[in-house]
Amino acid sequence: TVELPEDEAISGKVARRQHRILRLLREAAEQSAAPTAPDLAEVLGVSARTIERDLAALRDAGHDVRTRGSRSLPEG
Repeated sequence: TVELPEDEAISGKVARRQHRILRLLREAAEQSAAPTAPDLAEVLGVSARTIERDLAALRDAGHDVRTRGSRSLPEG
């Protein structure tokens, strides 16, 4: 679900976009799927590089975000 009315309550375009990314990844995972960064970029109307930066920020914030093609980090 790319957009929901609740998204508009989130101030700041970056925070709103990251919220949407988390929702899209969660919905995909529920269907045993994983989008690529370019897939996310296309549906959100931004560049793949923007998505990659958002994914890095979400990981740094402690979110387990996985896209198709993302590298698995070693357990440790």
